Amino acid sequence: MGKSKIKASVKKIEIVNKVSGESWDQSIRIILGDIELNDDNLIELKKFRPNEAVNVCFESQQMSLLEFTQEQGANYSEDKINSNEDLSVDKEEDLRREDICFLEDYEEPNPEDIVKEFVL
Repeated sequence: MGKSKIKASVKKIEIVNKVSGESWDQSIRIILGDIELNDDNLIELKKFRPNEAVNVCFESQQMSLLEFTQEQGANYSEDKINSNEDLSVDKEEDLRREDICFLEDYEEPNPEDIVKEFVL
């Protein structure tokens, strides 16, 4: 049989446990919504028969923070490996005048205006 990869959102998950005597059955029904189908996927889906055993894989489309940092780290290390920079010598970047932030206009707050102060 063919293979079809579909993007959709899970609308509802129903888990039903049936106990009769000493035996029990469990069925799970997953209702999908907002299904993105193209012609190739639809043709592949039509090839499957009712009650046919299939492999199903669920993968979240939302990237977690851990996955994001791992991907950023992988991209950063690949960029450093692919570049021809000499990493054995530290390079200081020239700071331009507009990059430096001065606190010249800072005014100390009036103690009467402070509602609550947190001290560690």
